[in-house]
Amino acid sequence: MVQRAAAIADRLEEDGIRVSRKAMRRTIWSLKSDERIQGKDREIFERAVKLAVKHAGRH
Repeated sequence: MVQRAAAIADRLEEDGIRVSRKAMRRTIWSLKSDERIQGKDREIFERAVKLAVKHAGRH
């Protein structure tokens, strides 16, 4: 899971999109522990990327 998050962050940064890797990891871990969504990896990563980009824009 962490390796996949790092790969996604790498691709976004290659395209010039700022990403908060810390926010992405926190979001993934949080959602993976939520029984309602833990099996929905695509949705988890979509939310994590959205929040990571949003968080990076604040700093």
